[in-house]
Amino acid sequence: MVEAAIWLMVQGDRAGAEDLLAQVLRIDPTHERARQAMKSAGAPTSPGALAPQPPVPNATVPLIPPGLMRVAPVDPASTPLEPLPALQRDVPPGLMRRNTLPGTGAPYELPSTDLPFVSTPSAIASKREERTDRHLALVVEDTPTSTPPPLAPVVARGAALAKSWSLEVLTGPHVGTSLPVSKRPMLIGKGLGVLDVEEDLFMSSAHASFFQRGGELWISDGGSASGTWVSIDAPVRLQPGESFSVGLQRLKYLGPLDTAPAEQPWPYGAPRPAASWRLEHVLVGGRAARTWVLRGVVTIGREGTLVRFPEDDAIALVHAELRPAGNALEIVDKSARAGTFAMLPPSGERKLPEGTRVRLGSTVFRVTSR
Repeated sequence: MVEAAIWLMVQGDRAGAEDLLAQVLRIDPTHERARQAMKSAGAPTSPGALAPQPPVPNATVPLIPPGLMRVAPVDPASTPLEPLPALQRDVPPGLMRRNTLPGTGAPYELPSTDLPFVSTPSAIASKREERTDRHLALVVEDTPTSTPPPLAPVVARGAALAKSWSLEVLTGPHVGTSLPVSKRPMLIGKGLGVLDVEEDLFMSSAHASFFQRGGELWISDGGSASGTWVSIDAPVRLQPGESFSVGLQRLKYLGPLDTAPAEQPWPYGAPRPAASWRLEHVLVGGRAARTWVLRGVVTIGREGTLVRFPEDDAIALVHAELRPAGNALEIVDKSARAGTFAMLPPSGERKLPEGTRVRLGSTVFRVTSR
């Protein structure tokens, strides 16, 4: 109650403070602190005495409660209030503690139970609540209960790392060699390029070149005599006159069978077979050998197929399937590991996905990336 009476005196309510002190003295007339407070107020310490008129409060002391608080000066440009008095304006922002009794200058000790302002339980961490008196801005800040987690690093969407392409040699004297493909075109040929292929009889001087386009690997035929052959991993359609290979065999699609008579009267010949398209077997040097006149879907392999090559160990039992598709011929690889290769048109080019095999002359490469 004595602390409450001191607070009322600070606020200028001298009558209320003396009433509280009088109650304390009625209960305990020897209460030293209450007697000192009553004496400082200029009132008699005996119970029941008339209370004198309260003196004028000290104008230089702001009417704020005892304890700890943050004091921030008010910007004169942002408020129409009169300028701060000299004694208040010189007080630096920070912590302030009252150590004199208003109106008397008498020192006294603050109670050990002084508490700073605290916000309501519903206040959000780090929220700033402000109250402006006439000459002071009292700012109360809540201490955050926990440190917010760090922001995750921002990663640009769609940013993909460029692939590093290389060619692995699978056949010939350079088996196991890996050839990195830079951004500049890489030429492979007899007497030129990055690989010594002098012993390859089927390699041309500027056989083919590998290059990158849009982050992908491509190959371009250099007008070679033997052609550039690329493995197929999905059905591929060939036009009449285009070639493909299974094992060591080269085959050419000749197109649909011509049914129109050449002239009148018709020249004599064998009866027209019940067939729809033709396939030619091509030997070394580009020489034509056998020609099959076929109809419908046909399989090629070493055993149990319509077109067979039993002496070629590089051919699987069922190697490929051929399907007529109008004027074109669709090829489906069935060999798994052996592979079926389609020949690029002269000076043609094609994209090479990872794992694709390429045959230049008699040398086979495999495309790898990382």
